[in-house]
Amino acid sequence: MRWLEDLLTDGWWATGTAVRCQSPDGREQTMAYGELLRRAANLARHIGEPSDSEQTRLAIVAMSPLEGFVGLIAGLIAGAVVISTPIQSRDPWPVGLLGDPDVVLTDDTGAALLACNERLTGVRPDYRAVSIEEAGAGAVSVAPRICADQDDVCKIAYLDPRRSPLVVALTGFALDHAVRNPWRVPAASGGLSTLAGQIETYQRLASGEVVHLATQSGDRPIATTLPAADAPYVVDNPTQMADLLLGVG
Repeated sequence: MRWLEDLLTDGWWATGTAVRCQSPDGREQTMAYGELLRRAANLARHIGEPSDSEQTRLAIVAMSPLEGFVGLIAGLIAGAVVISTPIQSRDPWPVGLLGDPDVVLTDDTGAALLACNERLTGVRPDYRAVSIEEAGAGAVSVAPRICADQDDVCKIAYLDPRRSPLVVALTGFALDHAVRNPWRVPAASGGLSTLAGQIETYQRLASGEVVHLATQSGDRPIATTLPAADAPYVVDNPTQMADLLLGVG
């Protein structure tokens, strides 16, 4: 998650309903959380499953900060290794700047620059190019309910049905933990250990649905006893994550 933390300190900030950034020309760009999750989930499907031996290596060439951010979140959903974060230079790139990616995500301008750079270098690299904009096309989804007082882009709402409308705000740590631990799965889905399960979970969240964590061996949602029914419970360290998953109190 270090790349995400670095990105957030480089012109990004979060509000109660959206992520925002300052574009190179000084304009402010905004994207609602529901739209961010929906587009990233769709794009993750195009990135594809990692192989049995190693994770997919991902590079991003996007002139738009928002398009680049969608690509970063899609890489996280797909379980890819982001080996080069969004490149926003229009100049020819030094050899090796992209790394050795399996997949390169581009916006329209990035795709043109990628083709131009290949002509200048005379090298036809062995990677698959995927359009961020094409994969993200579709209707805008309803933003999920989120915690408004935490400056963290990974505000994913898991609600306890017994104590609604309590909001559990999963921070970057907790989101990373949930996606990368296959022994916890969302009920009635393919499971977080698979790309299909991860995409289904993110799409359900993006449409405002509630996702309950359950054990691999049964359908019963994990019991959670949270500190207060009238305030968000923010999960940002291993102890709090264990309490949330295993039940506390």
